Amino acid sequence: MARRFVLDKGVFLDDTRGELVRIIHRMKEREAIQAVILGGTELPLILRNTDPGTPFLDTTQIHVRAALERLMR
Repeated sequence: MARRFVLDKGVFLDDTRGELVRIIHRMKEREAIQAVILGGTELPLILRNTDPGTPFLDTTQIHVRAALERLMR
């Protein structure tokens, strides 16, 4: 049976989260990645409270922090 892998606005299925974590583990083993870029607004939401042993780089947080730093000068 095929696994259900859905990434839709506001839909956070456990199967989808699990598959994303499996992909991260596989990339870590095969490609020796050191971090994962979360380049979208849904990815940080679906992967929150998960720890695949690889740092997440949340581009939304990175951009917000950079904007705040610039505004605070």
